Amino acid sequence: MIDNTELYKALAKARTEFTKVKFDSMNPHFKNKFASLASMHDATVDALSANGLTILQLPTDLDGRFALKTVLAHVSGASIETTLPMPPTKNDCQGIGSAMSYARRYSYAAILNIVGETDDDGEVAMGNTETITKSEANTLSKLIEATDTDTSKVLSFYKIKTLDKLPKCQYAKVIKRFEEKANESATA
Repeated sequence: MIDNTELYKALAKARTEFTKVKFDSMNPHFKNKFASLASMHDATVDALSANGLTILQLPTDLDGRFALKTVLAHVSGASIETTLPMPPTKNDCQGIGSAMSYARRYSYAAILNIVGETDDDGEVAMGNTETITKSEANTLSKLIEATDTDTSKVLSFYKIKTLDKLPKCQYAKVIKRFEEKANESATA
């Protein structure tokens, strides 16, 4: 078995040489910025190469499903790898390509432990969320109404029972989305 000590040392050194990842892309659904795979690659590839590291990403099969294998390899022969299932939304070349792009970006960020998405500090996943105030819920309710959106769909989407249970960390993003939707409706 190959010892990963040299790989870990090289990765630790490379991480100090990474440049800042640019949040250069926009999620059209949630209206939040994220770092493209190209941005993450640009911020890391020189430091990885200078320290004898490379990343390989290969489409593969995982129990009969499409998956992406990501390998972080070192010149010593040591490597670490992960395999992420990537179920396509459509079983055609475009659906598979889209799933692969998504999987590549997330796997690249994960294997290098870099940030490529806005972070709510795990608040939603941990259930430790501060929720919006009644006044904020009323403002949101008015915007939902102004856009002819079904409130029950919003509640279902955010997995909450009432608007005042919306996590505080999501409020600004949700308000912005509904304000933009209201403005689009007003100009249509």
